[in-house]
Amino acid sequence: MKQRITTEQLKELTPKQQERLIEQWYSRETNAYNRRVAEDVDVSWNGMPLLSIGQMIELLQTTGILMSNEQTNFGWHIHIGDVAKYTAQELCDALWEAVKSIL
Repeated sequence: MKQRITTEQLKELTPKQQERLIEQWYSRETNAYNRRVAEDVDVSWNGMPLLSIGQMIELLQTTGILMSNEQTNFGWHIHIGDVAKYTAQELCDALWEAVKSIL
């Protein structure tokens, strides 16, 4: 199971989305921890974190948007609110699609 997004996925973000990700990442309560992660080249790229599954769930929860997920034969489905649905074979990839939508 894939645990983190890749640098290629971070490169999908627009400059504005990159800025929002950095703002949200550094404004969280665990600021010192997040700075150490951003400096670790194994889990960051250009100062942006290679988010793990847990970190993406945290980011989605901090937005106040209701989120649910389910696994089916077709992959993972992430539901945000009553409207948006993101699907991928890997949970990590489905969560990343959801995170990109809120940035």
